[in-house]
Amino acid sequence: MRRIAAGVLLLAAMAAGAPSLARADDATRLPLAGIPGYSYVTVSGRPGVTQGFLLMEPKHSRASVILFVGGNGLLGLSDTGFAPNFQGNFLMRTRDLFAAQGLRVAVVDTPSDQPSLLGFRTTPEHAQDVAAVIRYLRRHRRHEPVWLVGTSRGTISATGVAAHLDGQRDAPDGIALTSTLLVTTANQSVFDVDLSRITLPVLIAHHEQDACFVTLYADVPLLVGALSNADVAPVRAYTGGGPPSGDPCGAFHFHGFVGIEATVVSDLGHDILRRAHRRFPHDR
Repeated sequence: MRRIAAGVLLLAAMAAGAPSLARADDATRLPLAGIPGYSYVTVSGRPGVTQGFLLMEPKHSRASVILFVGGNGLLGLSDTGFAPNFQGNFLMRTRDLFAAQGLRVAVVDTPSDQPSLLGFRTTPEHAQDVAAVIRYLRRHRRHEPVWLVGTSRGTISATGVAAHLDGQRDAPDGIALTSTLLVTTANQSVFDVDLSRITLPVLIAHHEQDACFVTLYADVPLLVGALSNADVAPVRAYTGGGPPSGDPCGAFHFHGFVGIEATVVSDLGHDILRRAHRRFPHDR
């Protein structure tokens, strides 16, 4: 009888055009070889496609963050490790700092049917893949908020996924944007997303000395204005740090918050957990 009732509910939801009901996706989880406390997880958000991610779970957590690195997003994750080309990325090199604040951390790779995330970050298919990650994180902790955190090109993923999922059951609880890509190039910017569709809480962190030509701090007000229906917190603007080195658009320049990583992550964690407490005051 329970199976029949569940089937009736599902058919009713489909007939009413309601957002798809959250479901338990087929998932595999393997410990990451040689790195205690890390797991490699794959879920399926689309038929025949798997979405892999690196998972770190502290003993006690009050929120989860899904991290999107920049560039082409190809980490090369597996149960034996991950490619070294993104080890320096701001979010990759601070993942332990996020976890130390009591946040479950998922770092997403490219899905199995894509060679990279370039040109894919704004698609509904990308949103479907990330929705499967969100469902996995909520499976056993239904009241634990899930936030998307992007840096550089990763902010296109965070905004794109949020815009597609906003208002649905699998939507994230908020997004955080760091070193946001603000100038459209051949591989898109956040303005290729309909930012007005986002009604979620939004955190913005940016270095005032960011010298990357597509992430200049002077363009941040354009981002805030375009998020016209979102709950945008006051921008956290940073100065100092360093010394910067290499490409101004690289991970070890001000673009990557070099020298002040711990401060930026601490502020983001504080803001996310403060909002989590506000939403779920009894989950301590």
